[in-house]
Amino acid sequence: MTGDFFPTRERAGWYGRILAGEVVGVGFGLLVGGGIAAIVSWRVSFWFVAVLGLALAVAAAAGTGTRRAGRRRVPGRRTRAGAGGRAAGEPAAGERPAR
Repeated sequence: MTGDFFPTRERAGWYGRILAGEVVGVGFGLLVGGGIAAIVSWRVSFWFVAVLGLALAVAAAAGTGTRRAGRRRVPGRRTRAGAGGRAAGEPAAGERPAR
């Protein structure tokens, strides 16, 4: 999905931010869950995560999707399969390369 939301030149930076967010989220979750368990009960921290997970599932189901939802490839992009089994710009068998 990262490839659908961001241009090729920006994709690596955004992917790094996504991965960093996952690591920070895990650490934050441990701190908040431990705090809730220390104050109330460990069971309340599990219910807290369950409610957040349900809210995230509803938000994801209501989302609009990506640009290529339901399509196999993005129009205008040439892939190996889309170029007749060869890379884009590569000459066909028996053809001379362009100079």
